[in-house]
Amino acid sequence: MFGKVPWNRGKKWSKEVIEKFRKAHLGKKLSNEHKKKIGLANIGRRFSKETIEKIRQSNLGKKRSEETRRRISETHKGQISPMRGKKHKRKSREKMRKWHSGKKLSEETIEKLTGEKHWRYIHDRSKLKRNDTRTDPLYREWRKQVLKRDRGQCRLKDENCVDYLIVHHIKRWSLFKKLRYVISNGITLCRFHDPNSNRIKEKRLEPILKRLVKSSN
Repeated sequence: MFGKVPWNRGKKWSKEVIEKFRKAHLGKKLSNEHKKKIGLANIGRRFSKETIEKIRQSNLGKKRSEETRRRISETHKGQISPMRGKKHKRKSREKMRKWHSGKKLSEETIEKLTGEKHWRYIHDRSKLKRNDTRTDPLYREWRKQVLKRDRGQCRLKDENCVDYLIVHHIKRWSLFKKLRYVISNGITLCRFHDPNSNRIKEKRLEPILKRLVKSSN
């Protein structure tokens, strides 16, 4: 019965017996049902640090074959990662940071992770989605033209102004896609005067900003 502690748990075998077990199982293929039973029997089992280190050492330098990688990929398709939505503790984050700091990828690994060899590479380039974010070259050009028109100054300039400038969309970026790159829909404001996505402030400022743009044109 699964859920019970196996009779041999914690038992220490001699090297000769272990070798006999190993030879007896060489070349044997387990059925899916048998594998499932082994998996269920090992649920909740905790290995000692020594055992974990032995497993790590035995797997060092081993490379999985293409067939093994394909099988692992097939079994994981459609599965939701057990880590989704989970947050690491500060101690765990610190451990991961230390482990990754100073590590450099080999040229071979970089080559595998870039270009056509990357697992998310799209071979049909016509299927690529256009970059519709503010890093788009069109956005950068639009911003440049608005700043040039406003001479790099906040259009609501007064004694409260701060140095940091923002090129603000009068009509919202998310709601008015056709006006995203229209120069008359942009105006230069400092951080103090920027409505900062506050809909009430945006609505109140809209007619004032439109008049200022119109006067510039």
